[in-house]
Amino acid sequence: MYNFKGKVALVTGAGSEAGIGRACALRLAAEGADVAIADIAAPKKAGRGKNRWGGLDAVAAEIAAKGRKALPIVADVSNNVDVQRMVKQTLDKFGKIDILVSNAGIAGMRKPVREMTEEGWNQTMAVNLTGTFLVCKAASQNMIERGKGGKIIVTASINGKRAWAERSDYCASKFAVIGFTNSLAGELAKFKINVNALCPGLVETDIHRGWIAAEAKSRGVSEESIYREYYDSFVSKVPWGRTATGEDMAKVVAFLASDEAEYITGQAINVDGGFVMER
Repeated sequence: MYNFKGKVALVTGAGSEAGIGRACALRLAAEGADVAIADIAAPKKAGRGKNRWGGLDAVAAEIAAKGRKALPIVADVSNNVDVQRMVKQTLDKFGKIDILVSNAGIAGMRKPVREMTEEGWNQTMAVNLTGTFLVCKAASQNMIERGKGGKIIVTASINGKRAWAERSDYCASKFAVIGFTNSLAGELAKFKINVNALCPGLVETDIHRGWIAAEAKSRGVSEESIYREYYDSFVSKVPWGRTATGEDMAKVVAFLASDEAEYITGQAINVDGGFVMER
């Protein structure tokens, strides 16, 4: 366990029920941090009662239930005006940013290059790469001005180290995010700001569930059949024998945000059950 009492975290991409951002926000709150949570919208599931998800407001309530302060913010990380407003709202509420988890991202088009549109390519880059740049730039400025150091964790992917066919937009964005992380770590080290990238393997998030639903519809088969085809194939290649959870990612994020990781910076850390190993 870590002691983040008195710390303030900003977590982007935190509004999905089954998402890395939510898991990270809740873990940081459990460790004592107050948390600003941001997402492009407050997604809600269809249905009522237990089947309905309340998006950012639901995550904020979960943080409050842990005895910590929460600030939900609707913002598009690819829009600099939104990013500046997001950081300002966080500073107005909490006065500082000690920890940034730049997690917002999209899955891309999942098409061969010959079928990709320029618009789709640009959207993937705008959210995954430019969004990371804008958020890190804005939040790190406050860390530098305060002179107290800080922790920045960027969500990259094992797809930023190993490419897959028909994922060129996503892979290119995540390869670039890792390069950006390494460069930023070199710039900010003199300010005692650690910058590292989290590289998840396959995490069962709402993004993946949405892709499964779309793939099932396009093929005219059940979602369960697509799930089994995709996940069983992946898990068979994972030495640990399962897919990852948001909580698996949150454990590593909490460590990287803690004083225990003081001498770790500029790293792209695989959290994938051994799927990608150095050879």
